[in-house]
Amino acid sequence: MGISGFASSLYRWPIMIFALVAMAVANAQSPGVQQGPSAWTLAPDTYNTNSMNKSATLTYIPGSSVKLYQINGDCDWPEWDATNTNPTPTCKPTASQTATRADVLGDDVATSFENNGELIMMFGDTIGATDDFYPTYIDFQNTFAWDAHDPIARSTTQKASDGLLLNFFLSGNHALEVLPPPQPDGTPVDMGAFDVPDAGISLNGQIYISAKTGHTANSDTSDYAVLVKFDEGPSDFFFRAHDVSTSGRAFCDRRLV
Repeated sequence: MGISGFASSLYRWPIMIFALVAMAVANAQSPGVQQGPSAWTLAPDTYNTNSMNKSATLTYIPGSSVKLYQINGDCDWPEWDATNTNPTPTCKPTASQTATRADVLGDDVATSFENNGELIMMFGDTIGATDDFYPTYIDFQNTFAWDAHDPIARSTTQKASDGLLLNFFLSGNHALEVLPPPQPDGTPVDMGAFDVPDAGISLNGQIYISAKTGHTANSDTSDYAVLVKFDEGPSDFFFRAHDVSTSGRAFCDRRLV
């Protein structure tokens, strides 16, 4: 499969995920409606249209999805976990070797978009090769503290069979963090836990990123998003807009298409 097939399918992943979530929500709004073995099954007695508490069951159809390969870390986790009590755990190398090359040992959900023929991927809250994970999950250490910040990478992989090779933008011995500067009025943009880059778009070759921020302990009600410009050359972030959403989660989980 060439770049016109594999890459374009990668770029559609966020759109497809968003569409699937929207369909699930639509089904959830019709108690008792079921569209086959994989549909959401709702419990009418616990469903409240005025509450966020919805009881649902998602049934997995065996064989309907398969793992292709792991894209982060240095070693495939299932094989490493199964042998990590051995003196030398089994390491099935990943294509990108992200821990060695960018100090990305693991991270939260990614979002992606196309820019000038490349795949741009941004990841959520990230951990590196600190002593918290050495030697159980990594056989070397990096003292950099991620503090749940979020890296950004790019890829020019053209064939799925080659494995998705990520090249992270770097800052010293670790991947570059998505850290927008303070807003024009001086308000800082917190990118700690649960504050993540959640969408991106390329317009005329220029990258723009939506960053969700404002999260407070155990609550999304104060979340909002800001729009920032990312320049690949100096690998720097600049503000080009004020807040682009009202506080509240309903306005913060988005994809720019």
